[in-house]
Amino acid sequence: MSQKRPPPDPLAVLRGHRASVMDVCFHWSKPLLFSGSTDGELRTWDTIQHRTLSSAWVHSAAHGIIAVASGPSLGEDKIISQGRDGTVKLWDIENGALSREPLVTIKTNSYNFCKLSLVKKPTVQVKQVEPFASAVRVPEEQPDNSMGLNDEAHIEGPKHVAVAGARSQRGVQHSRKVL
Repeated sequence: MSQKRPPPDPLAVLRGHRASVMDVCFHWSKPLLFSGSTDGELRTWDTIQHRTLSSAWVHSAAHGIIAVASGPSLGEDKIISQGRDGTVKLWDIENGALSREPLVTIKTNSYNFCKLSLVKKPTVQVKQVEPFASAVRVPEEQPDNSMGLNDEAHIEGPKHVAVAGARSQRGVQHSRKVL
């Protein structure tokens, strides 16, 4: 019988939240860690110095934060928080500090434990034989909930979708918003 080794000691213990932490997320390119707690507090941590850079109550204390997300598709200085208050909020995090107001707030009608998922809007690029001509084909939802393709010369505007869980397909359609 093999002996189990004890778990390694932690490299650092980050202290500061007054309530239980529900979700954490590393920044994709900076030495930052984001944590969201049940009292609605979102903290930004410096992972090199192991200290809090900023802290703010961004969702109501009665509901708290379900999820936090960061990724290259959002940009260098953006983070998303999802609260059990039924909102998803996009924040600016210039120099690790949270903006005072969210850049975008989306009502999702999702009040449960389903966490958000950040995905790129699906696109298909088709290059034509003629020089300098290209077309972009984008899947779009049809009235019967199937996916189809439409031709557009280019796509402007939002290119990402934040989806928060819902119980029915109808609910998902209403909670899906493009950032």
